[in-house]
Amino acid sequence: MEFYYGRKIDGPFELIGKHYGPEYVIYRNYATGSQHFFKARAVDVYGNFVESAVIHLIRLNDPFPPAWPQISLEGNLKNDRPVAGHPFTVAVQLNDPESGVELALLRRNGLIVAAAFENGVLRYEEPGPQAGETFDYRVTARDQADNYVEITRSYTAVADSLPTIDLLAADSPVREQGRFNVQVQAGDDLGLRRIEVVWNGSTTHKEFSGAGKSEDYTFRIKDLRAVPVEAPLPDQPLTVTVTDSGG
Repeated sequence: MEFYYGRKIDGPFELIGKHYGPEYVIYRNYATGSQHFFKARAVDVYGNFVESAVIHLIRLNDPFPPAWPQISLEGNLKNDRPVAGHPFTVAVQLNDPESGVELALLRRNGLIVAAAFENGVLRYEEPGPQAGETFDYRVTARDQADNYVEITRSYTAVADSLPTIDLLAADSPVREQGRFNVQVQAGDDLGLRRIEVVWNGSTTHKEFSGAGKSEDYTFRIKDLRAVPVEAPLPDQPLTVTVTDSGG
C-alpha cells in the first residue's frame, strides 16, 4: 500500500510512505491552518494498482485542555462512599471535544493502576476494602495537542451495618394444621437480599433484588404436623433471619 500527499485536490501528489500490512497505517505530522490532500494506492505483486478517492483534511489548532475528568464510584455504596467488604468500581468520564483524549492515567495512592487512550469511560475494579481504608485517586488526562488536565478525589471506606428487623407480627393463637400470617418489616443501610422464617422445622423465605433498603413482606405459614397436638399445647419458637446484599 502506497500513501500520497498533495497541497491541491488535483495534485501533484508525492509518495510519503509505503506499508506492507497486515494493517496499512502511517503517521505524519503536518502544519495547522493548511489544507492537506491524501490518497492511497493498492499495488499487487504484478504491479497492477488501484487508487482511492482523494481525502481532504484541514488541520486545526487545539489550544484547549480536555474537559475535567469526572470521578465516581459504582457498586454497593453508602452516601457515595465504599463499604467495607464490598467490591466497587472507579469510573472516570473522559472527554476532549477538540482533538480527543490521547492518554489518561488513573493513580491510586500514588501508583498508576489504569490507563485509557481515547474519549469514554475508564473503569477500574477495586476489591472489598477494610473499614477506614482511604483511597486517594488522581487522574491526569492529555489530549492529542499535548494539553493537560488533572483532578483528585479521596474516599474513605465505611463499615457495613447489620440489617434490622423493624417489625415482627404473627397471628396468635395458631390453629393446628391451619395457616397463619407472619409480617416482617426489615431495613439495611445498603439493601436487603433475603428474609427467612423458620417455624416448627419448616422454612419459608423471600428473595429480594438487594437494591431496596427497606422491605415489608407477609408470609403465609402452614402448620405441617400430620397428627393433632395434645394439651397442654407447647410454645413453638418463630425464628426470622434477615440477610443484606453483602451476605
